[in-house]
Amino acid sequence: MVVIRILLIGCLLAPLLSNADELKVITINTYPWAYHDDQHNKYFGLFPSIISEIETRTGYKIKISLSDFSFARIDRELRAGRQDCSVNISIVDDNRDFVIYGETLIEHHMGVVARKGLKLDEYSDLMGLSVSVNDKLFISESFYLDKGFRKEYDVDYLTGIEKLVHGRVDAVAGAIKTINELAKFRDFDGFLGQSLKLGLTPISLQCSKKSKKLYVVAEVNEAIKSMKIDGTMQKIVSKYGL
Repeated sequence: MVVIRILLIGCLLAPLLSNADELKVITINTYPWAYHDDQHNKYFGLFPSIISEIETRTGYKIKISLSDFSFARIDRELRAGRQDCSVNISIVDDNRDFVIYGETLIEHHMGVVARKGLKLDEYSDLMGLSVSVNDKLFISESFYLDKGFRKEYDVDYLTGIEKLVHGRVDAVAGAIKTINELAKFRDFDGFLGQSLKLGLTPISLQCSKKSKKLYVVAEVNEAIKSMKIDGTMQKIVSKYGL
């Protein structure tokens, strides 16, 4: 009887102990996605707002880390298991050997942003141009197969934006909102012109297979689903103009 009681107490306490564990989540450090306000020592942006709601719905404590403009660093952290999860866009490389994909939060516009003064009304306007492409991102299959324009593969958006500013490329491909915000952050927005939407890519929960907290993934997925169903996700997304 004593043994049974101990086992029952252990079962009751297990969820509480699990909820007390800290889940480490890394994402990109770019407005409006996620950024840190040093003055108030708080995280702001779309992803921190979503993460805060997930904490409320699951009871899990989530620690946020930011990667400055680099998807490659996020991959390294997940591959090594130094971070448990990420909220991130889909990437070109098949990272499923070290990542478990969870629920999709939203879908985001991908496309091309041209230098100022360059006509970019339709897809055919890309022909003959040189375009910087983040080597970790998926734009569209036709975009990568098309040989009508030259692609320069770079490690991050900022490299592509700087190339555009110095006349080394005609445009930058990727998440349109992020490219524009990064250019604005570096006072380069005056160099950017028209943008052309090419498709949507999912932003999803991605968790390291080396994480010791994978038992939380199902519950976090359910929290994300419930946020989409009851309209909370859309309210947060609308707040940031996405």
